[in-house]
Amino acid sequence: MAKETSPEAAAWAFTQWRLRARARAKFAKAEAMLFDQDGLEMASAEPMAQLHASHFPTGPESPI
Repeated sequence: MAKETSPEAAAWAFTQWRLRARARAKFAKAEAMLFDQDGLEMASAEPMAQLHASHFPTGPESPI
């Protein structure tokens, strides 16, 4: 890959490949997402994030 692109682009692509492999345990659509090491480590898995989000109001009356 580094021969077809720059070494930096190849390193980025392989990092995404490695992080996406780890992210599959947390995210159903991991293959369509971009990650960095710290963000992936701090991210809650989808079921936990949905639980946390359910504690906030939604709809037209929502202050958000």
